[in-house]
Amino acid sequence: MPLELTGTLWYSEKRIKLLFLLLEGTQETEHIKKSLNVSSREIMPLIKKLKKDQIVLEGKQGFSLSSIGELLVDNMKLFLDTTRVIDENRDFWETRDFKGIPDHLFERIGELGHYYLIEPDLHNIYDFPKEFRDNVVKCKRVMMLKSYMHPTYPSLCLNILDKVDEFSLFLAPSVLERLEKEKPELAEKLLSSANSNIFLIKDTINMPILCVTEKFLYFSIFNKEGRYEHRDILSFDESAVLWGRELIEYYGKRSTAIKMAGS
Repeated sequence: MPLELTGTLWYSEKRIKLLFLLLEGTQETEHIKKSLNVSSREIMPLIKKLKKDQIVLEGKQGFSLSSIGELLVDNMKLFLDTTRVIDENRDFWETRDFKGIPDHLFERIGELGHYYLIEPDLHNIYDFPKEFRDNVVKCKRVMMLKSYMHPTYPSLCLNILDKVDEFSLFLAPSVLERLEKEKPELAEKLLSSANSNIFLIKDTINMPILCVTEKFLYFSIFNKEGRYEHRDILSFDESAVLWGRELIEYYGKRSTAIKMAGS
């Protein structure tokens, strides 16, 4: 039976597209025809076996997934999304150390969606990528985690602080210590600004940088040797933003607030 069910679900590309369409909700016949570019005669062979196996139900409003159907198609989508994310840059993912990502989020890596892998510019390797710098200052809320002191980090922080409504920083203690020692004016501004939140992370941080805004997710992962190669992930997909928000909340629960906005 499991093999029979697998064959039913993966029978054809059109059937898979139909299942993903039904995952969005109940669909009328005309909408299915238009979305899949099929005729009325072609629809029933696509659906017949799915109805027999109680994966798809037919009602007055159209066709929909059963509860079991939703469970199966959710997992199909997760599998395909994960496969696509990895296949697009397999050499990158195969050489990463994922200790910085908790298991429940690592299992959902497919939620990164359509992302960009930003490779280092050897002439400006210590600068944040232009794609990141140009977009971060257009956001209203920025949440950023840093585990090390990047050479251009102070100027980036000042730029963000001056242009966004709220800037939340999650820092390793060593980063705050270096800021206070090497850039005391910036540290003072961060600690006194009306729109900044500062948190100290108590746990070990196994990510070079993580930044989440209402528009995009940007982060890096160390390689298996524990080095930062300046190869960064940038995604504007809503699912990636939500995924990144959960990741920064994970670190937030392991942090102590030392300054909140308005205080």
